[in-house]
Amino acid sequence: MRPTILFFLILFICPPLFAQGLGLDERTKEVCNQVMEGIYQDIFDAKKKYPELEQFDENVLSENQYGIYQIIYEYKKSPEQERRNPFAFGLTIAGIDDTFFQERGRLVFHLAFPVLGLKFVGYQMKGSARYRYDLGEVINQRGVLLADHQQEYMPLKLILRTNNDSYPTNEKIPFVVELKNVSNRHMRVKSLSDKTLFCLFNKKEWGTKQVDKVSQEEEIILKSNESTCVEFLGEAINNPQDIEIYCSYNMSIKGVKPSGILHVKVHKEKQ
Repeated sequence: MRPTILFFLILFICPPLFAQGLGLDERTKEVCNQVMEGIYQDIFDAKKKYPELEQFDENVLSENQYGIYQIIYEYKKSPEQERRNPFAFGLTIAGIDDTFFQERGRLVFHLAFPVLGLKFVGYQMKGSARYRYDLGEVINQRGVLLADHQQEYMPLKLILRTNNDSYPTNEKIPFVVELKNVSNRHMRVKSLSDKTLFCLFNKKEWGTKQVDKVSQEEEIILKSNESTCVEFLGEAINNPQDIEIYCSYNMSIKGVKPSGILHVKVHKEKQ
């Protein structure tokens, strides 16, 4: 299973990738709207479970000035409920320097995608302990798509591959990690090693061991379009299944680490 995005309400201060006016390319805009549509549908599907969402419908959906969907919802059961126990939330995706929902003051949160120059911006008001719906969970789940899209704009790519299509249970899994500089300039990077590669499987650290010691240097220079490759050995998987292993390289670009998914098929060990 893949890890969800950690829901830290942090605004990274960094220059956006796109030009002034948030010159979104069409693919990025499409991904943003796909994420927001998914969030809308997830909230709509949760209406049966959470009474405070009973008035949530298509009227809450509109577009911000960039043509990206936004959701603004306020539960209005009675004047007394609105005054004493308000429930409301709003959410959209905007430029990293944009201000939205200022009238909500300290309730406003941000979750940034700095390489894209974008962020989730929203608020949630829960005036009663009876209100149990939490906007954070759906943002975490659907935001993975935007985080994956962000990797396409990284100057460093983490590429993961195995030599075989399938491996038996209880057998360690060899795989190759390639770190590639796809920018038009040389980059000083940390060497690929046990210390700079981190992998997760089922939300737990997946043990790996570096097979070949290609470099003893802590840092190397990667020229434009140049790669470095290292072979690793991952711990065995006990049960037959198709798995996804999330790996990241411990060097941040604008607060974002290059990452990738290793797809592995595990079959039953022959007796």
